[in-house]
Amino acid sequence: MVCGADRCACCSLCIRSGRGHHLEPPSRARHVVRQLSYPIGGTAGTAAARPQALIGGHMIAALCGWAVGSLVGDGVTGVAVAIGAAAVLMQVTGTLHPPAAVSGYLMLNQPEHWTWLLFPILCGAILLSVLGHLARRLVPATPVELCRLRAAGTGRSI
Repeated sequence: MVCGADRCACCSLCIRSGRGHHLEPPSRARHVVRQLSYPIGGTAGTAAARPQALIGGHMIAALCGWAVGSLVGDGVTGVAVAIGAAAVLMQVTGTLHPPAAVSGYLMLNQPEHWTWLLFPILCGAILLSVLGHLARRLVPATPVELCRLRAAGTGRSI
């Protein structure tokens, strides 16, 4: 993105971007955290960044993935059914959070480990919801707004 708007003071975006960090290849749990974090810091103020959508969307997708993985398996059909059912249920319940599809996919591949519903999915969603709230209180503008301010020549920077 222009002027580094994909980075933010919020540590969740630093985890998402992976830039400047010397970490080993991402584990599945780290992948969940990266997928959870973008809408919170990068698109703050949208419907997908609300705590209800964040937590509810990931739990719905994870439950769909776990149920389909237990019943159908983790083939292409299972992926399509799990993610499709999750999208419909998120839309119906008003918790639409597009990155939550990764939770359904991960649970589809972990059907015997239902504990993934609690950690990293639920704990990660709650943690990122809290971090997003703190970031919005500490950083007066989103990265996109800061980019617009720079482009307008106000001199205000990150």
